[in-house]
Amino acid sequence: MLDESEEATEFEISEYFTNEDRVVTLGFFRFKAHSTKNEWESDVAFVFTVRDGKITYWRPIFNTGAEAEALLP
Repeated sequence: MLDESEEATEFEISEYFTNEDRVVTLGFFRFKAHSTKNEWESDVAFVFTVRDGKITYWRPIFNTGAEAEALLP
């Protein structure tokens, strides 16, 4: 689980857009890796599909390279 390896220290959604059953959010987050104590940050976008009041699809888009670097000793 994410909370076992990293901790969010900042998380902000600044914009969102909707189109029928699709929602896109834009924002920024910062995390701290527990094992290395390294911090990393990235702009982020989330894409959701919502049907009958439930999220049926979720895709996060962020700088995975920055996360990987922070997790390496």
